[in-house]
Amino acid sequence: MVRHDWMLRVYQWMGVPEKVVNVLSHLMKGWKTRLEVTDKGETKIGRWIKIRKGFLQGDSYFPVGFCLTEMPVTRNNVCNLRKGDLEELDKFVKTAFRKQGFHGKQASDERLYEKRDDGGRELKSFK
Repeated sequence: MVRHDWMLRVYQWMGVPEKVVNVLSHLMKGWKTRLEVTDKGETKIGRWIKIRKGFLQGDSYFPVGFCLTEMPVTRNNVCNLRKGDLEELDKFVKTAFRKQGFHGKQASDERLYEKRDDGGRELKSFK
């Protein structure tokens, strides 16, 4: 998982306005969760746990935020590819998004897997 300070640093490198970075920093400080377990009809609630890495699960900001924080890594990898590799990667991504009906939402397991004849599931091929 990516630390919050790294996320904010990447946004600054990318030229995201300082006010936006400050708002995101403030929001990240409030991200927390807790575990609720029900056993034999009794619900037990754990303590609050601060989220210091990654994104708050289900946050609508997650898809964009994740892509932005991964851009330096991706750019480094893409710069090391040959031209033919880039064309193939571009074709793969476009085909995958078209086949999955990508609309900027997180892909669920159901959309990534397909049923086999024997009743099992396997990861879809995007070629």
